Amino acid sequence: MIFLVSVLYLAVFTVLLGIVWSRLDDKSVIAITSVLAGGLAGLIGAFLSSVISHRRSEQESEDHLKQYASTQALELTKLEFDLRRETKRQNQLLAPAMDGRYLRVILLPDGETVHNAFFDRTFTP
Repeated sequence: MIFLVSVLYLAVFTVLLGIVWSRLDDKSVIAITSVLAGGLAGLIGAFLSSVISHRRSEQESEDHLKQYASTQALELTKLEFDLRRETKRQNQLLAPAMDGRYLRVILLPDGETVHNAFFDRTFTP
């Protein structure tokens, strides 16, 4: 938006300068040129400031997202550790299911084949 304003600013004053150029003496041309250059410098400064501010906010947002993902990964690791610790036997696992319930999975001795799986109503975290 600021870029569009600066281009519009330049276009309007270029047209105005073109219209009155033949009627101006040297001192007034210098004064108008300095005013235009000062205004344009201010607009360019505001444009650069907004770009830098936008980049900084993107970086902060990315850092916040990385921190959130790291926290969630840590929580999942803690949950997995707690569930494995709660296992009563070596061939049983608890897995969080829906609505705060836990699914107890009974494995065969090979440790991979599922023998049975059911919602454990007696388990409380």
